[in-house]
Amino acid sequence: MPPDPARDGFLRLIEAKPDIGGRYVGLKRVGTNGGEGHFSLVFSATDRQTGRTVAIKVFRPDRLIETYRFQCFCREAILLEQLVGNANILEWLGARDEFVERVQSNTGIPFDLRFPYYVVELAATDAAEIIRSGQWKPERKLVAFRSMCKAVQRIHRRGIVHRDIKPSNFLLMSDGDVKLSDFGTARKIDGTESAILANYPAAPGDSRYTSPEMHALLHDDDPTLARQGDIFALGATLFELFSGVILGVQIFDASFAADLARAMGAVQKRDRRRVYLQFVQSLDAGHPLPSISAYVNDTPACIRGLVDNLYKSISTLDYQKRLCDFETIFLKIDQCLLVLRNEEKVRRWKQQKEQYRLNHASKFARRESKRIVNRLGASQ
Repeated sequence: MPPDPARDGFLRLIEAKPDIGGRYVGLKRVGTNGGEGHFSLVFSATDRQTGRTVAIKVFRPDRLIETYRFQCFCREAILLEQLVGNANILEWLGARDEFVERVQSNTGIPFDLRFPYYVVELAATDAAEIIRSGQWKPERKLVAFRSMCKAVQRIHRRGIVHRDIKPSNFLLMSDGDVKLSDFGTARKIDGTESAILANYPAAPGDSRYTSPEMHALLHDDDPTLARQGDIFALGATLFELFSGVILGVQIFDASFAADLARAMGAVQKRDRRRVYLQFVQSLDAGHPLPSISAYVNDTPACIRGLVDNLYKSISTLDYQKRLCDFETIFLKIDQCLLVLRNEEKVRRWKQQKEQYRLNHASKFARRESKRIVNRLGASQ
């Protein structure tokens, strides 16, 4: 993150506070920049009431004029509160509130800064950092991915789409649990709130993990398509877990953006889906999904094909062909785990099978040779 003097000033100001709300003490920024968000700051603190170390997410006061971003900040707290009790979802711990700090301007005139905040459980790290460090073995990756899928399945059942699924939004807790976070771009599509799905001429979330139909903004016409977008991003996350490479960087290059703009730019709303479905067929041909085996990684040969097939079925570019049934996805993950955990048994089985084939071939050759000898002897 580039230097941001204002951000650093806010971090120092908050760290110097003796407490927040008379309850949270020992404030310390998370990481060197207080998190990676451009609009919020993250601190660890001790909750005096429980003795628990928590995370406090604070919205930057200089960004309060950006209404959409502040709405995202507030929406995240509301959704997390509604999702309390759901496993694999970051736990909401404290009420939404704000504190005010009086500061002096460069001219010496005092003014007040508002700092909205809310409190959640503190994570140890996130999946993006784990991928960079290479800490997880293949079995741990599969178990973690199953937890990621469980989290998305749970929010979908609640009529919520996340729209920013990516490794950095899956947090690793101190007990090893993997939990979904960052619900700022999430929306309810169960009819309980108006679905304002696009505020900019671009898809929500990180474009490197965004599905083609979301890039084409089809979710503006049909909000339920954002579910398929979440599934695509899960597949991209699985690819990155095992390859160490960001999928979107490999397939969504400048030519993709140009092709999409040409295909969809002047299309009227009523024709968007039809034109897109024609476009995505050529996209499939021109942007094949890469194989995990094309990159240096530690994926055992016994599951390489299984993992590759799983990620490709989840992240197929045409959402009509995408595997979106979580129960089938879980079965395929369990299949990978079963094969991996029995790798030695599978290896021995393959050896026995090959030895049987060789023995059978040898016996057949001996019988055939004996038959020929006998025939030649009889002809004499």
